[in-house]
Amino acid sequence: MKKLLLIVVTLLAVVFGTTVLSLSRMSVQELIICSTDNDSSTLPAPLCFTYFNNMTDEQHAKQLDQHAGLAYTFEIKPEQLKYKVITRLLALNVDINKPSAIDDLPPLHAAILLHDPKLVQYLLEQGADKSIYDNTEKMTSYQLVDHLLERKATAELLAIKQLLAG
Repeated sequence: MKKLLLIVVTLLAVVFGTTVLSLSRMSVQELIICSTDNDSSTLPAPLCFTYFNNMTDEQHAKQLDQHAGLAYTFEIKPEQLKYKVITRLLALNVDINKPSAIDDLPPLHAAILLHDPKLVQYLLEQGADKSIYDNTEKMTSYQLVDHLLERKATAELLAIKQLLAG
């Protein structure tokens, strides 16, 4: 009986150690993906999110800032998880105004292009600067909304315009 218990405990320790090692070697982007239920990881999403939420640090934030930026998180599903991830990253000092190295857009501009008033409001509440120009079209967030409204007015864009005017 003691031998069986020793084998089980050893096996559990090896599995736990391997899991922690695997999580610790992931980039912040991989941890974010692993935290979602998109079947891209062999690890359970709640385990990945727990690790992400408790073990990430400012180095992870810098890593995200230098690459994809905060907008990397904007399409996370479910929405509740998206806001938990964004909140954690902002707590780690991810720059809420830094343009993505991928599309050169500040996060607020990216949220506008997604036609997501709730996300725009959240970013503004967290300190996003609506007067920043994007690096490609050289527009402020308000100018971007006006430009998009000229092309096709939607309820979401009208709501975003009100948020930016307020």
